[in-house]
Amino acid sequence: AIKKYKGESDRLNTAELFFQQLLPVKRVEDKVAVVKAMCTFNEHAEEARAAFKTLEEVCGQVMNSAKLEQILLMVLNIGNLMNEGSLDGGVEAFKFESLPKLSQTKSADGKTTVLDYIVETFIEKGARETLFLDSDFPDIQESCRLSINDLCGDVNTLRKNYQLCKTELSSMKKDQAPKPAKGIPKKMNEGEAADPRKA
Repeated sequence: AIKKYKGESDRLNTAELFFQQLLPVKRVEDKVAVVKAMCTFNEHAEEARAAFKTLEEVCGQVMNSAKLEQILLMVLNIGNLMNEGSLDGGVEAFKFESLPKLSQTKSADGKTTVLDYIVETFIEKGARETLFLDSDFPDIQESCRLSINDLCGDVNTLRKNYQLCKTELSSMKKDQAPKPAKGIPKKMNEGEAADPRKA
């Protein structure tokens, strides 16, 4: 409606005047998206950086935890003991996906789980402190609230916003570049310029 309006501008309200002023602007939607991206880019980038930093620190805490290493070694030994004589016995590693089975697999009495047995074993050995892992992972609670999929999505959004700004900047430079003057004849070949008959 604003594009077709040919009347006086003073008859338009504030919103209509605003949109009328936007009509000559090229790629308005892209420019609005760029302004929005520029206003939020640093904040979102800092949030993503802090989140990845937390994950990095927690990964380091896990890798350097002597207590966790002892517990996982106990799980491996018990698993090999339970599977002794089978194809699953004598392994040197296990998948983390199998850890929930520790609380599901029960002994002959139908009550004691493998997890219960592991806890009792550490207590009997006088190594109760090994079971308290919270001191080894001070940032674990904060990291539990983070999702790697969400963080990767945030990074992809930042990348897209950066590319959007870069593309619009390139387009604006082309818009502002001086255009060649019209009416200038094409450059003549040297032979044509030297031949007076073609003057």
